[in-house]
Amino acid sequence: MGLQFGMKAIQSGKRIATGNNEPTLVANSTKARFTIAGIVSRTMGLVSGDYVQFISNIPSIDMAIAERDSEIIAWCEENGVELGTDAARAALIKEFGSYAICKGVPMYEKDGKRKMVGVRMTDEQKQVSFDMNKAAIAQAVGKDIDEVTIEDYNPVTEGFTGAKATSTSSLTGIGLPLGFSDINMWNELKEDLGDAAEDYNRVYKVNLNEPIECEVENGKEGEGSVTVVTAYPFTFESDEEPTRKNVKK
Repeated sequence: MGLQFGMKAIQSGKRIATGNNEPTLVANSTKARFTIAGIVSRTMGLVSGDYVQFISNIPSIDMAIAERDSEIIAWCEENGVELGTDAARAALIKEFGSYAICKGVPMYEKDGKRKMVGVRMTDEQKQVSFDMNKAAIAQAVGKDIDEVTIEDYNPVTEGFTGAKATSTSSLTGIGLPLGFSDINMWNELKEDLGDAAEDYNRVYKVNLNEPIECEVENGKEGEGSVTVVTAYPFTFESDEEPTRKNVKK
């Protein structure tokens, strides 16, 4: 049976990714947290501050299930699972599901203008930034500098698909291990672990030698609504217990 499903964009512990040259992606024991090895970030052209996005064919599988595709029905009958059940979906994803990662792409409004998104920061970070930029903020909102308040300050930045990656050390440059957060993908990739999801680092091997091209929707309408990206497939390798540091009493 030749079932195929197209890839679509999806919107700490043991030192597996950081201590060697293996091309790994790790779904950490820390909830929502991922780490990619330096060799992966180098190949993908990623530095701290760039964005990482997941690609998968799961939406295509779900669509085939919803449309009761004839080949899907036949596969379920051959494998003794009932189409429309959670068990059938899990079995189909296990058999045909595939994932990849790519560099995030710029996001746009429907009219082609760059999409602006709010800057995520703590209250303390926002206060510091406000104090440093008070004059510019007052000018932007049309108030006197003595009248402007922190409620007037809503910093924005150009939006990208995916999650922002940051260095896992104090080092800067290319080829460094990078970390990022994606709660939805973390939950999906660790779904089978249930309550034990936070007990393990789930390690994936990233295939850097056989990249694929995928289309990512960028928010525009009509021509130019997708950006073609180079993505790198990854496959499950192992579940590892995180190393716990000894705590002195």
